Amino acid sequence: MEEEIVESTTNTSRGTRSASNESTEVQSIERRENLSYRDFVQEYLNPMKPVILTDAISEWPAASRWTPEFLKREYGDAVAKLRSGGTVTIGEFIDHVLVSDDDNPAPYLFGFEIEELFPGLTADLQPGLRYAVGDRLSSPFMPARMRAQLNRIVEMLIGGRGGRFPLHYDIYHTHGFVTQVYGDKEFILFSPEDSPFLYSNPESPNRSLVDDLDKPDLDRFPLFAKATPLKATVRAGETIFNPGGWWHSTRMLTPSIAVVQSTVSSSCWSDFVHDLFAWQDATSPLKATAKRAYLRAAGVLMSAAERRLLA
Repeated sequence: MEEEIVESTTNTSRGTRSASNESTEVQSIERRENLSYRDFVQEYLNPMKPVILTDAISEWPAASRWTPEFLKREYGDAVAKLRSGGTVTIGEFIDHVLVSDDDNPAPYLFGFEIEELFPGLTADLQPGLRYAVGDRLSSPFMPARMRAQLNRIVEMLIGGRGGRFPLHYDIYHTHGFVTQVYGDKEFILFSPEDSPFLYSNPESPNRSLVDDLDKPDLDRFPLFAKATPLKATVRAGETIFNPGGWWHSTRMLTPSIAVVQSTVSSSCWSDFVHDLFAWQDATSPLKATAKRAYLRAAGVLMSAAERRLLA
């Protein structure tokens, strides 16, 4: 549920000590094929455990159609806004993506609904991810106004080799299904249990102050050495499930086109409900309390509906 289009960042080592000798060994993320929805719920969704689903989009037309050249040819005149200011046409942006490298990464476009810049392309993402059924953001028990605001269409992410996204967890503790349609991307994840070691930004609590995961400044961030990273490369045609509250950072290994779908389930419902009205606690505490109470009660009804999906 990212809501901006940003420039990518490059590595800048400012530390004098390396994390490699002090941190726990990097762990891998499981990869699964032909996983049933029931097994996904029991083994990953409910336990809040990341997994890479290797065949979740085998029927998507996007898997065989979407390339940087295709986007430039069909939508080259579309205009995107950059967080750093100004605008760029998709054609100009794709030209930058294709020559991007570790030293001169292209901007990273994210957080826009596909129909905004690429009308008609959502049809290429059918059938929908079977692992995202039962999403509470689209439940009829969710108030219509909230459902309209939160149940966003699948979003697209585009970047070039060397582009990075800073360490963060998704707003409202939503789950994220990130699918690589084109290219390869490296993911680094940290469990919510590692939050005390990740130096949350006081102004944006879901973002980390640690700005270089390869060469972290351990003089400035000494506790980071205690964090346990999970690392994996997600390749074209694969989907990574990133549970709500899990910290993650990405690095493009090639030109990359990905889509992300944010969902909510029973396993992240409590944190989602808390976060949704946190801003109202100071301004309208009674309203915040009432809304939370309604959604907690609605969650009981949603759980009953979810159980029927597993029957």
